[in-house]
Amino acid sequence: MLNVRHGVWLEDPPGQLQKTAACITAPGATQRTCSSPETPAYRNLVHHIQSMLVFRHLAWIPTVQWFCAENVCPSVIDHMLTTHDGDHLTMPFSAALGTLEAPEMRRILAHFGA
Repeated sequence: MLNVRHGVWLEDPPGQLQKTAACITAPGATQRTCSSPETPAYRNLVHHIQSMLVFRHLAWIPTVQWFCAENVCPSVIDHMLTTHDGDHLTMPFSAALGTLEAPEMRRILAHFGA
């Protein structure tokens, strides 16, 4: 059994309401028609998870700001598809997020003296 001393929750990004590939290849597709809202249910879930993490003194990395702006979550960011099926990140977008995630991980590791 693995014993994790200092786990970090990486916030799950909000999903897309439609399959990305199907949406962007549909006639008349636009950035607007292939974007999804950041839903109240998603915000509520994340809020409850974060409250639990605070109560337990556990670390997390918020990610919604990397996927959404003003409650709109586009399926294409910086010329990259964010997901390939509406839920799972594409490899290029996941790799691009590494530059955003690395400073957050360094901050958390420094807090734990690692």
